[in-house]
Amino acid sequence: MGSRYQLALEEARRSYDAQLAQLENLRSRGTWTVAAGALALSVIGVDTKGAGCWSYAWSILAFLCFATVVIGTVVIAWPQKVWAGQKPHLLVQWVELDDASTDDQIRDLALHLEQQSEANAKVIDRLQKWHGTVLIALLVEVPFLLLGKLWEGVNQ
Repeated sequence: MGSRYQLALEEARRSYDAQLAQLENLRSRGTWTVAAGALALSVIGVDTKGAGCWSYAWSILAFLCFATVVIGTVVIAWPQKVWAGQKPHLLVQWVELDDASTDDQIRDLALHLEQQSEANAKVIDRLQKWHGTVLIALLVEVPFLLLGKLWEGVNQ
């Protein structure tokens, strides 16, 4: 028969797995966002050699948006302090030194995992805000490029 706290421990572990998957998903989407921004910049990009002042200005604004996309994605991809598990040798020491019952140890571990999960959630929330900023920058980059291209066509 298992511990009465086993369900809490399993839920804490599932929470960690979900957080790690969420972090990996954010990093993957960030990479695709940079690729989309670079593609837009290369396909729609304005020829600034013969471009007028406004066409040049739109191109600079688009490039700044793309730079924001790249910087934001680097922040997202940068290694973050996210807790993903406990070192086995520490768990063994904890079990051997503690006179608590198995039930109590499982309860304590589940509560410890919850604290770590809350700390992870703060990191992931911050990265999600960065990803939102990156998406907004991408959504603004494309119209700036199109305006630059349109202005370039009007002035020819």
